[in-house]
Amino acid sequence: MSKNEIINNRAEIAFFYDVRDNNPNGDPLAENKPRMDEETGIGIVTDVRLKRTIRDYLRDYENQIILIDDFEKDDNTIKMARERAEDFIKKNKDSKPLDLLIENCIDVRLFGCAIPLGEKKKSIQLTGPVQFNYGRSVHKIEPILLQGTGAFASRPGMRQRTFRNDYIIHYGLYRFYGIINEKLGEIARLTESDIKLLIKALWKGTERLQSRSKIGHSPRLLVKLEYNEPEFFIGQIDKLIITSKIDPSIDDLALRDISEFIFDIEPLEQRIKSNIDKIKCVSLKADPSLKFKDDKKIIDIMNKWKDEKIPIEDLNF
Repeated sequence: MSKNEIINNRAEIAFFYDVRDNNPNGDPLAENKPRMDEETGIGIVTDVRLKRTIRDYLRDYENQIILIDDFEKDDNTIKMARERAEDFIKKNKDSKPLDLLIENCIDVRLFGCAIPLGEKKKSIQLTGPVQFNYGRSVHKIEPILLQGTGAFASRPGMRQRTFRNDYIIHYGLYRFYGIINEKLGEIARLTESDIKLLIKALWKGTERLQSRSKIGHSPRLLVKLEYNEPEFFIGQIDKLIITSKIDPSIDDLALRDISEFIFDIEPLEQRIKSNIDKIKCVSLKADPSLKFKDDKKIIDIMNKWKDEKIPIEDLNF
């Protein structure tokens, strides 16, 4: 890994995706119901769930080595993080444990790690340069209980099949905010290539979610702002992208499709323009079906930004 490849600029990410007829992030302590803010009815997806999506894509489609994963032992139990770390340490006892994990595992370089190695060994501790907040839906959601029968008997000799309870939501449009810290990136030796894979994994990983409870995810909008002034960042750029119902009279719980929303990206555009000297690049990808304010298409917005000398990158993946 060349020192020249290590990131030296701060960046922010805004990511929107929607889900239909599935469970975006179940809470195992609440019957696996979709997570939500009980007071407001707003849906919640944890950063851990998003990072799992990223890790799985990087492992399955980009052949990257992942530290935090479900690795089985010979007795079919799952390895603890400590045991996974020790796998790397055993291969090269002359290197420092943290150096080995940084060198081998992209998720360590991205998200850091905290791994105890036992009473007589110093724990491995690294704060990740890439962090996301909890994703939240832009409207209220409602968990729906679906009941059905399984294909198998509940126990040997029984004729009656098992019963199954599933919780889903009919629809949810979620937004995430993330930040990439260049100071922590230097410590983690995070590279520009790692960041490119991260951004690709956000989009591609979301659309490739194929488990029974996750199929139905669609990435809709991804924006990354990279800055060229140390320590400067606009902050919470996801809040500068306004989403509204095209028909305000429709109840939130009756929403079923992305076509029922309109996106207003002008507040973000204005903040970009007012800080143009501090911005190195704006990376953008949008689903062609998105509706923007004033009937603009994403290509119209990008062309306008280019004409106004905003340094823009079209994310082609």
